Amino acid sequence: MELLNRYRLLMVLMHTGFLGNLVVIYYLSKGLSYAQIGLATALTAWGIVLLEVPTGIVGDRVSRKLSVLIGLTLNAIATLVLIFLNGFAMLLLYALLMALSVAFVSGSLQAWLFDTMRHLGREREFREFMKGTKSLTIPVSALTLLIGAFLAQLYGFTLPLVLSFIIEVAMIILALSIPEYGFEPVRESYGKHTLGAFRELFSGRIFPLVAVSILVSLETNQFRKFFEPYLGRVLAIYLGTTLTGTLGLLGIAEVTVRTLPKFIGIRIRDSWSLRLYSVAPVLVPILTILSVLYKNPL
Repeated sequence: MELLNRYRLLMVLMHTGFLGNLVVIYYLSKGLSYAQIGLATALTAWGIVLLEVPTGIVGDRVSRKLSVLIGLTLNAIATLVLIFLNGFAMLLLYALLMALSVAFVSGSLQAWLFDTMRHLGREREFREFMKGTKSLTIPVSALTLLIGAFLAQLYGFTLPLVLSFIIEVAMIILALSIPEYGFEPVRESYGKHTLGAFRELFSGRIFPLVAVSILVSLETNQFRKFFEPYLGRVLAIYLGTTLTGTLGLLGIAEVTVRTLPKFIGIRIRDSWSLRLYSVAPVLVPILTILSVLYKNPL
């Protein structure tokens, strides 16, 4: 049980975030433009997909634990770049490091966990384990985001970024303490394995779905990221303060819009949840237009 608890703690820590989309305001404070921020965000989104195959070979052929450790280390390095951010080039470097980090961890962590549970004879509990872990990540993510938002407002962005770095170093140490069981490397050659995976990814039956998924999620993600400073400026006008003086309230707003949809998603089988998801594609654009025509905090 202790071994599985270490996995659970690792996964929960991975969902801690002290800034969330408020990081866009940090970018703006560094003199970066919306166009530059958007390009960097797009680089991360597409990079994760394109790097999934070449990085996945490490988890398939060498070690799933090693793949996760590389991803976690790159994540910590990316945060260091963010702490000392100075210009568009460093932002692009951060975006690339994050894409690599996610690609190395993606898939490998779950496979590593499943191999361990199979070694313990508990592989049938995998789904329940993941479900229980997810129920912990939601409140932890919300709490750390709130803490980070108020810390950034009171003491500046450096403190929450340093806290993120400390958590990321702790994740590396925790991952090192977890043994690897039952790993069976793919025996196919690296070149053949990579080429076959890319062919599958770019096949006519898969890539259109991947591309649409990325475009839709990227559009939503960009909207949410850029709406934070917009809402902050509206709040600043009403409260007679500065954009950074609204970070705490923006943190509360982001936690709300992150948590409520997840709760509704959990109840997706209920009729009211289905109806809400059905009207969302119409309701969101209408409310967006209204928020531009009638600028107010609500």
